[in-house]
Formats: sequence, C-alpha cells, structure tokens
Amino acid sequence: MKRRRFFSLTLFSFIFTTFLPVFHKVFAQKTENNFYKLGSLTDLEENGFLLNENLEIGAVLVILKEDNSLIAIEPTCTHMGCLVEWNKQENLFICPCHNSKFQEDGKVVEGLAISDLPIYQVKIENNTVFVANQ
Repeated sequence: MKRRRFFSLTLFSFIFTTFLPVFHKVFAQKTENNFYKLGSLTDLEENGFLLNENLEIGAVLVILKEDNSLIAIEPTCTHMGCLVEWNKQENLFICPCHNSKFQEDGKVVEGLAISDLPIYQVKIENNTVFVANQ
C-alpha cells in the first residue's frame, strides 16, 4: 500500500469515527411525542416511584402520589446536579445537597437552584409506565 493511500484511509477513518455519534444523533432523533419505557406499574405501585437515569431523554423520576396521580420530572437539581427526593409531607422535591425545593411542576420554590426542573408527560399502557418530553 502506498504511503499516500495509507494516510488518506487513516484520515478518513478518523473523521468517520469522530463524527459518527453526531450523525447518529442528527439522523436518529426521535420526535418530542415519542414515549420511552420507564418501568412497570407494579414496581411503581410497590415503591411509590420509578427512577431511570439512563433514558435517551435523560434521567426521569416518576412519583405516584397518594391520590394516584403521577408526576414525572428530570430529577437532577439545577444547582449542583444532585438527585432530588420527593417529600410527601411538604409535597415538594427537595435537593439533599443544598436544600433547594421544587414544586410538583418543577418550579423552584427556594434554595440555590438556578432554574426549574424539566417535567415529562407520563402514560400507562399494559402495566408499563412510559414518559415523553413535554
């Protein structure tokens, strides 16, 4: 193999492997209304919540409230990135790191958080909990 061809192939391979993830994101993007499987309704009912930090749309926390309504949020505090926890008594999400507090709709109530928590659509089909971007 000639030297010039070798360098051309090496350069092409480098560029291809470097930009492959970018092309994948651009061409494989889902629409905003696509739902992602989060977990089973049985687990949600047993634990009172479902948490998945590895969904394609990001981390999602679904809470089953006492009135059987569902809340789905991105549980990463916007201050320092800690995972928020649901406090039933206060009806708030609270960050254990610096005590930022968020309403059910993700709005900051108090603390050092810099912005609201994103919320998600949630639906249940065939004993499975699904979430999607709002």
